[in-house]
Amino acid sequence: MSWPRPDFLSRGPRTPAWAWALAAAAVLVLGVATFEGMALRERLATERERLATWESESAKRRPAVPRGGTTAARGAELLGLAAAHSQRVAFPWPSVFETLESLSATGVRWLGWDLDSGRADLRLEGVASDARTVLGIVDVLARRPGWEQVVLTRMAAGPAGTEGLRFEITARLGDGVSRPVGTP
Repeated sequence: MSWPRPDFLSRGPRTPAWAWALAAAAVLVLGVATFEGMALRERLATERERLATWESESAKRRPAVPRGGTTAARGAELLGLAAAHSQRVAFPWPSVFETLESLSATGVRWLGWDLDSGRADLRLEGVASDARTVLGIVDVLARRPGWEQVVLTRMAAGPAGTEGLRFEITARLGDGVSRPVGTP
């Protein structure tokens, strides 16, 4: 007599060989990744020790900074910046603008100007129709009160396709540059 075999205990089809090979490859990949991870952890610990050693050595070599001197130096620097800013604000801008605007009526197009207010040096760039106009501007500026050392530093033909001469004038603005009438 044989014992009955229930259906739920039946054996299914046999697992193919390629599935076992795939499982073995997966286990191999996991093993290699684990080994690499452990090696990276050891390297990270070594690098952290080197960094801590380097930081402690650099802290020992770093010169001590005097605390009182830096505040005074910073204060002096800020005072210098404030003085330069107040010079720019107190500069007689309306007089300079009025002079340049009056010269624009002679056929000059101003391209730009740059003021170094620390030295009161003004650099003007423009385009004029001819050299006589440019030299006339230099003469007019040189005769204005407070405009000193007016020099034509560059004059050349404009870029291709443009008419006129491109020029650059530098001037030192002295104390005689007056404010226009009606300004405080």
